[in-house]
Amino acid sequence: MSLRNDSSNGPIRTVSALLTAIPGFFGFIPERSLVLLALAPDGRTVQASVRLDLDLAPDGSPARPMLNEIDNLARIFQGYGSADLIAVIGDDRFELDTRTYEQILSKVDRRMRLCGGIGRGYVCSRFAEGEPWTQIWEHGAALSAQSLRHCGVLTDPRISPTAVSGAVHSGRFLMANRAEIAAMLAPTPHCDDGSCSTIADDGRFDDEPPQELLVAIYEAVVMESDYYSCERVAELERAICDVRVRDAALAFAVTDLRSGAEMLWRELTRRLTGTGRASAATLLAHLHYIAGEGSFAGVALDVARDADRNWKLAQLLDHSLRNGLRPDNLWHLIGDSYDAAAELGLVLPHATLRDAG
Repeated sequence: MSLRNDSSNGPIRTVSALLTAIPGFFGFIPERSLVLLALAPDGRTVQASVRLDLDLAPDGSPARPMLNEIDNLARIFQGYGSADLIAVIGDDRFELDTRTYEQILSKVDRRMRLCGGIGRGYVCSRFAEGEPWTQIWEHGAALSAQSLRHCGVLTDPRISPTAVSGAVHSGRFLMANRAEIAAMLAPTPHCDDGSCSTIADDGRFDDEPPQELLVAIYEAVVMESDYYSCERVAELERAICDVRVRDAALAFAVTDLRSGAEMLWRELTRRLTGTGRASAATLLAHLHYIAGEGSFAGVALDVARDADRNWKLAQLLDHSLRNGLRPDNLWHLIGDSYDAAAELGLVLPHATLRDAG
């Protein structure tokens, strides 16, 4: 499940534009997915979007795990008040006019009645330029008569305003699928020293002053170096596994140093194992989460939990993301992060993420 708060996006004026924008909400092109969109009262602004794997039983009905996730989403979307809920199926297993998709939305609608049910439902085979879409649902009922169904064609999701805006603000272009996001965090050698055979020691390191460790993190973020010696990687691992330093480092996510921090957290996630990998991936997940990039945060949290299931912050963020906690709610941690940095003698740049919208 990928949940994103999209209240910063501008109004979307047509159905084709709305469906074309969907990949931009998540940073990748969904495949075999159910997408739910909560529209603001103006009917044009997307407040939140969520993607689920379209997990079907042999008879074509939603599988039990998917239904459980939908039940959870019904509680989450209650928090969006009178939002109009749009359901979009992107799936290539059946013809667009099959009754299977109507039956899927019928079950989803019943389970979403807690938040008003599905207002409108659409289906397309894939989110790609030139792909046809059709409306199959409206306010509690399938549109069985062809004359009642609105149809259209998607334009190129890669150049939609939503995707272009995401590329401008984050520097990331639309991924082909979720697997490409995961591939960005695939393990790589510990360092760039050819003879290195270092194995992580599960966070058991010699004592080193946290003040020096935080300075090492700050310098690495600012320098954005592409060379990682064995000694440097080991020092950075000691830093992010020190909870005091890690808590201070969370604040990089909301400053002008965000891109350098993202690069560092990603590199350390790939180069480390065990607790080090978990801590780096958690820092990366927090950076994405607080910016409303739920898909990227979810992938990073999967990596963190696989690396060390006892890493508390990863557990907290994962629980929050799965239960629909909005990114704005993470800001209460930022003040604590600035305080932690100050206690270690480092004055961090002021927060600019909210200023940038």
